[in-house]
Amino acid sequence: MAQAMLDPGGYGGTYKFVGGRLCLDLVNTVSWPDDPRRHDWLDVYANLISWADQAGIVDSDETATLQSVGISDPDRAARVVAGVRRQREVLELIFGAVAREEPPPGAAIDELNTLLAEATVRRRLSGTPLHWSWAKVEEPEQLMASVVYDAADLLADGDHSRLGYCSACNWLFYDTTRNRSRRWCDMADCGSRDKARSYYRRTTGSCATR
Repeated sequence: MAQAMLDPGGYGGTYKFVGGRLCLDLVNTVSWPDDPRRHDWLDVYANLISWADQAGIVDSDETATLQSVGISDPDRAARVVAGVRRQREVLELIFGAVAREEPPPGAAIDELNTLLAEATVRRRLSGTPLHWSWAKVEEPEQLMASVVYDAADLLADGDHSRLGYCSACNWLFYDTTRNRSRRWCDMADCGSRDKARSYYRRTTGSCATR
């Protein structure tokens, strides 16, 4: 459960890579979705590039190149952030539905297919033995190719019964436990809080929620 080093702004919480899949970690860059405490970790371009670096999408050289765009062309950087947020919204619509055993919206699948067609051209065969790899990220608009491909791979070949959402904060995760018993994004955070609330309700008769 690696904690990411992202600028929280005025938010007091932390972001962790807990999704188990790259595409789910992107969806989880919004803390407390559908809640007054909502916080978008990709609120600035610098956080987007830092997240991609820590997620392993880009190496140090690529990170430096992308960071320079935020300095030289802030308007372009803002458009990139808006585009990634839209891609994240598409993935949230799809995986949020699948995790709740509902059919994903057809329009979202169509949009993902468009993104997938753009992403696939960046796939390469390389190395010895040959294996799939990605062309270097030279422009910030190329940043989400591997995330989009991971989403398609999970939808086409993943075990959908292992897709879940945290019962405390609604973050998504891929459950790899043997008995599929995972309930929280992180036991140390949401798990502890959820258990404390359950204990409080049992001992006081309160029906208060988070």
